[in-house]
Amino acid sequence: MDLRELRLSIRRHWVVALIAFDVCVLLGVAAAYLPSRQYTAKVTLIAEVREVPGSTPESVARAVSFELPSLAELVQSRSARDEAAAAVPAAYRSIDPDVAASFTTSVFEITVVTGDPQASADWAAALGQWLEDQRSGPGFYNLRIVDPPLVPSSPSYPKPVPLIAAATVIGIIAAVFAAVVTGRIREAFDSTETIRQRLGTSVLAEIPSVRSLRAGTTPIVELLESGVPELVDAFQGLRTNTEFQIQEHGVRRIAVASFRAGEGKSTVAVGLAWSLAAVGVDTTLIDADLRRPSLHRRLGVPSGHGLADLLTGSAEDFVRPTSMSGLRYLPAGLPDGRPGDLVPVTLPKAMAELSVEGGLLIVDAPPMREVVETASILSQVRYVILVIDASTSELPEIAAAVDRLRESGSVLLGVVINRVRRRIFDRRSPYYDKTSLGSG
Repeated sequence: MDLRELRLSIRRHWVVALIAFDVCVLLGVAAAYLPSRQYTAKVTLIAEVREVPGSTPESVARAVSFELPSLAELVQSRSARDEAAAAVPAAYRSIDPDVAASFTTSVFEITVVTGDPQASADWAAALGQWLEDQRSGPGFYNLRIVDPPLVPSSPSYPKPVPLIAAATVIGIIAAVFAAVVTGRIREAFDSTETIRQRLGTSVLAEIPSVRSLRAGTTPIVELLESGVPELVDAFQGLRTNTEFQIQEHGVRRIAVASFRAGEGKSTVAVGLAWSLAAVGVDTTLIDADLRRPSLHRRLGVPSGHGLADLLTGSAEDFVRPTSMSGLRYLPAGLPDGRPGDLVPVTLPKAMAELSVEGGLLIVDAPPMREVVETASILSQVRYVILVIDASTSELPEIAAAVDRLRESGSVLLGVVINRVRRRIFDRRSPYYDKTSLGSG
């Protein structure tokens, strides 16, 4: 999934994403403020070696390091707390502290945790003094307090700021994940059979997702000319199924439309026209999307005068050849008025002037949801191929688009599912090495 698809998933399923984010943040807030606060106090002692006749400093140091672990166990025992309790103020004696001890070669540290800052400091001081007293008698070393405990000013747990910050980060990740998963679960279709059963129409082709097409960095004609196998194969299938429809209905013009912008209708229109011209069908592409024309970019040619200028000129004056023999292109032109007023007048004129015996007109129509004149365009062309995006379209809106087409009197020839992800296309095989649009 690329960044564009991710943004669309979040935008379409923002409620689910918001719920996931809120749940994570609320859990973080609960973890930060609901548990009882714990305060930590520490006391540090140092082992001071005494001079022992007949012993070397090294042997004494080894003896100290050998005895410190047993002292650590002792200071954490119940008996040590009972004996040290006498030095704890009466108000805190009933508190049962959590005690931990750690040590290095000559440093001994006692850590005390309770729910009261003063109690933690008093218990740490009492245990430190008790341990110091234990080693004040005869022996080869004694323990001395060098860093007495301080009353903690803030709890050691929970720490609200780190917990809430972590919950926020986790919430963002969970929101994105929830939106993506919801999008996958609610995909409008998971197979061509779903389209047939739910919409009563056929799937003419499934166009694979190609990174350079999604990014808009490479015109589709360059990919088709270079023989990108997955596109060649997909548009061969689209061409074949469209030819069946042409023969069945006597079609001489087809509108390629989509319900919403960005679903790839212009790419499909160019790919279909290119593949038909490759097998000798005299094909003319008409860019009827005057608001956002894009066929020139898909063809890799400059834009210019065209459909919008037919009030003062002939379509033959503006139609242009392409690098594919048998394929012509009429640009959208330069509208000087409202597109909704121009297209109903100029499109019939263009179709009448550019129609040739045995040829086919392919009209790139504006998206149905965003543009008001699309209904007029589709009713004039009559025969329609609907393009839907496999990564973003949902069944209810596809069904609504199909209903609108049929209510307007248009004939839906079929659906093209665009941007289909297929692992099989990632594996090159010798079968594709010499594939071309004109071959079977």
